Amino acid sequence: MSPVFLLFVSIGTILMGIPLLLMMRHDGISAIKGVMATILLTIAGVSGIYLMFWIENGYFGGLSFFGAVFMVPIFFVPISYVLRIPYGRLTDICTVGGCVMLALMKVHCYRSGCCNGRMLGSFRFPSHWVELVTSLLIGVVLIVLFYQSPQRRGTLYGWYLLLYGSTRFALNFLRQEWESPQRIPMGTIWSVVAVICGILWIRFGIRKKSMRAQQKDVSEETIHH
Repeated sequence: MSPVFLLFVSIGTILMGIPLLLMMRHDGISAIKGVMATILLTIAGVSGIYLMFWIENGYFGGLSFFGAVFMVPIFFVPISYVLRIPYGRLTDICTVGGCVMLALMKVHCYRSGCCNGRMLGSFRFPSHWVELVTSLLIGVVLIVLFYQSPQRRGTLYGWYLLLYGSTRFALNFLRQEWESPQRIPMGTIWSVVAVICGILWIRFGIRKKSMRAQQKDVSEETIHH
C-alpha cells in the first residue's frame, strides 16, 4: 500500500465516520461501536479491493473498487456478531460511509491517472468527477431513505448496490477503456452483478419484513383469543 493511498484511506475513514456515527446515534448505538464499525469498514473495504483485483487478474498489484462493494457485506457477517448489532441495521448504516469513501477514491484515481474518461470529439469526459458526484448523490438518497423511509430499513445495502451498479453501468461506457475494447471491461460486468444482487437483496428484505409482520399478527391474534 503506497503512502499516498494510505493517506486517502485515512482521510476517507474520518470522513465516512461522520455520517456513520450520526446514523448510529439515531439508532441508539454507542459511539464506541460506531468508531469500531468505521475502522472495520475501512479494513473490510481495503481488503476487498485488493482481493477483487486478484480475482480479476490472478495476482496482487492493483485495485478494484467493486471489491469493497461486494466484500463488505460478507465481511460484516461476523462483524455484526462481534459488535452485537443486527446485520441489517449495520449494513444500512455503512452504505453512506461506503459512498463517501468511493467518492474520495475518485480523487485518488484522478491523481494516479487511471479510470480516465473517453474522448468525445476533442473533449475528454470527466469520468472521475462525474463518478465522484454520483457517489455522493447516491449517499444523499440513502440518507433520505434511512431517516424518512423506515419501511425500507434492512434493505438499504440493496438500494446501494442497485443505484451504484446502474449508474456505474451507464458511466462505464464513457470511460477510456470503451474507446477500443478488446473485451467487455470487468467494471461493466460487475455493474450488472451489483444490480442483480441489489434487486435480490431488496426483495428478500421486503419478503422478510412481510413474514415478520404476519407472524406478529398471528401472535397478537393468539394472545387475544
